[in-house]
Amino acid sequence: MLERLFLARLQPHVIESHNFNPLQSAYRPLHSTETSLLFTLNNIFTASDSGRPTVLVALDLSAAFDTIDHGILLNRLSSSFGIGGPAISWLHSYLTGRSSKFASPGRHQMHNRYLPGSPGLCAWPITFFSLRLTLWSADHLHGIMHQQYADDTQLYLSLTAPELRNSIQTLQNCLSQLQTWLCLNGLSLNAEKSEVILFGTRQRLCSFPAFDSIIIDGINVPVSDSLKTLGVTLDSHLTMDKHVLTVSRACNFHLRALRLIRPALTLEMASSIASSLIHSRLDYPNAVLLGISNKNLNKLQHLQNSLARTVLQEFRVRQSYFFTTYIGYQFVSVLTSSLLV
Repeated sequence: MLERLFLARLQPHVIESHNFNPLQSAYRPLHSTETSLLFTLNNIFTASDSGRPTVLVALDLSAAFDTIDHGILLNRLSSSFGIGGPAISWLHSYLTGRSSKFASPGRHQMHNRYLPGSPGLCAWPITFFSLRLTLWSADHLHGIMHQQYADDTQLYLSLTAPELRNSIQTLQNCLSQLQTWLCLNGLSLNAEKSEVILFGTRQRLCSFPAFDSIIIDGINVPVSDSLKTLGVTLDSHLTMDKHVLTVSRACNFHLRALRLIRPALTLEMASSIASSLIHSRLDYPNAVLLGISNKNLNKLQHLQNSLARTVLQEFRVRQSYFFTTYIGYQFVSVLTSSLLV
């Protein structure tokens, strides 16, 4: 309760600060994964309408919330957001001098040691706010657009063929500066899990000068045909084909399992399982799926129809109806034959 009360007081103060990143999603109302995706895709579509492909770099931070330094966190809150007095003293007391208890067979051991990371409810969003402040400033120094959700960071830049080399160099300089800052603050980019993709129409990408990779933390990350971000698989042409295929496979897996146990479930239980495991995948993210092809739309509609039939056991009802109708037809045929004889 104390943590929630502190967060309720501190979060509005941080959000209203002029140093707060307006492109930060998560941990605040009306900024969900879907709104974050819509913002990014809107900028990509706008650039595509102008005939410019967009390169997007999805960065992955190595254990961002588990390795944050408490001293750096407290200094950032004080210098960037003006938090001081009893508030900063309470946070200092809360974060420092923490202990961890390890239980072993036959005895208990208490080890008092410094534990980095975000230990509680209130420190989690605060850690993220302070971490993203400098990232936001560094991105805008290079004129590169970005979007952030929790520990996911996306940098993207629209390209033109004549300035391709300069644009890629600008992106490389931004990534290098971010890597330097992260190292100074005890964090690092995970180049192996970071991804690069080039968005554009088929005609535009066919005539656009090709580049193979982007250097992240000294590693050449190749340009891929698709990437998964915030639960959505985006392909280079934004047809959503791979996303629909991924969703269909996951839904069919759970749908087959639901069919096996459906006779043992009540209608309420079956509806609850269907909503949580299958329909939630079909329903997310609706706004991003606007304008998809009829082929993909029919796939999703077919899955939803199959789910409805499974929950309502419509197949068993139909099967029983056809069987009863067949038996009745045979009986009428036999009766008619006997009367004629």
